[in-house]
Amino acid sequence: LRPTQRLLADLATHGLELSPGTVTDGLKRLAPLFEPIMDGIVTSNLAERQWHADETRWRVFEIVEGKVGFGWWLWVFESASAVVFVLDRSRSARVPEAHFEDVEEGVLIVDRYAAYKALSVVKAGKLLLAYCWQHVRRDFLAVAKDWPDQESWGFEWVDAIGELFGLNALRLEVLGDPAAFAARDAQLRAALEAMAKRRDEELAHTDLHRPRRKALESLRNH
Repeated sequence: LRPTQRLLADLATHGLELSPGTVTDGLKRLAPLFEPIMDGIVTSNLAERQWHADETRWRVFEIVEGKVGFGWWLWVFESASAVVFVLDRSRSARVPEAHFEDVEEGVLIVDRYAAYKALSVVKAGKLLLAYCWQHVRRDFLAVAKDWPDQESWGFEWVDAIGELFGLNALRLEVLGDPAAFAARDAQLRAALEAMAKRRDEELAHTDLHRPRRKALESLRNH
């Protein structure tokens, strides 16, 4: 995105002199024309049964009564058919709550930000949270880094997660071949079942090293 002043300076080199207010007012007039398109994108997004969600800081240089500073949040809700962006002053759960409030079932892939756990559809069991595998992988890397005596254990799990990534990549290579996909999907599921069995066996030990236990418990949502 180009700052408005830079855009205006570029237009001026072509002989078009505009004030910032003209551009701002024009955008405000155009915004309502895009509302039906936005409604259609949201409808398509919510018709799916699997989403990725995330949020990041976004600075908006606008004075808003009752708000200190220019820090806003840009939320994204991505499905296979559509991506919805929501710009909001808040990072609270009310933003994803408003988007997913009418969802009856599905899986939401997220990091561990607490706002997602607070959603009413999550508490009601309609929306299942699945944590990103990259974040879980970092848990085992952290154990290996912070606890030298646990390094080999941590990297064993990192390698096991890497094998899942590899099996999934092989599965995606044959999306257009149902028979081949089914075979490779079965391999991935078998590896996941083996990982879950190993996880539960290790968690059954009452004297398990606390950092190990925390990392293993992060696998329960996978």
